Amino acid sequence: MNAGAPRPAQLRLQVNLIVGEQVFSGEPFEISAAALATLRRQMGLGVLPAGVTADSAAFALRRCHEVWQVVFEGDQGFFGHTTGMTFIDHHLKHPGEAIHPVVLLARLQGQEPVQQRSVALDDQDATDEYLRQMDDLRAVIQDEKTPPGKRKVAEEELAQLEQADDYIYHRTFDKAARTAKSIRQAMNRSISLLDEARDELGRPHPVLVRFAAHLKKYLLGASLAKGVPTGRLVYEPPAGVRWV
Repeated sequence: MNAGAPRPAQLRLQVNLIVGEQVFSGEPFEISAAALATLRRQMGLGVLPAGVTADSAAFALRRCHEVWQVVFEGDQGFFGHTTGMTFIDHHLKHPGEAIHPVVLLARLQGQEPVQQRSVALDDQDATDEYLRQMDDLRAVIQDEKTPPGKRKVAEEELAQLEQADDYIYHRTFDKAARTAKSIRQAMNRSISLLDEARDELGRPHPVLVRFAAHLKKYLLGASLAKGVPTGRLVYEPPAGVRWV
């Protein structure tokens, strides 16, 4: 090698052996990015993390311990576990199901269907009804055809509801909205990490970046559609996409 030539970029790796629930740590070592890329091409699908299988599925998402395997349009990639991927995995395996994050959390925690509603969602339903009542009363008050006596009663009822506004809003926000916000943030964080993934040569990862774009469009984007109930998330894949 030419003494004046720059040294190839080195990566520090550690290979661990997983047997059942035990992890045997290997000694760290350095390898050039180019050599690692060549090694992975030679390995192909022949060497996979323990518990991960090679199959012909065009779209697959599986977790093995702290590693996720994704097969996207037949191409394979691996990435570390993040909390948001657990929720994303459920949406991919249940396309077309618009579900509130709080209900999804309860389902993943193994609660009974009757428990999945949770006090938080009961509060949210009560708040929705409360807001509808206020809108109806305002409409009565603003209607020029409303008799004076009926308008006065509506004004009194509206004033009573407005006094309870702060209490009802904060009760609902603290329970349902905060939980839902945390789950959405976890999902957004997971998708951002996929979008920022790089291969051994520092280039955008050819599989994970495409997977992130798919999630942005067909999960995050689809959940903003007019027909989706407020607060719920839904995965609407294009024709021919089925995750296993």
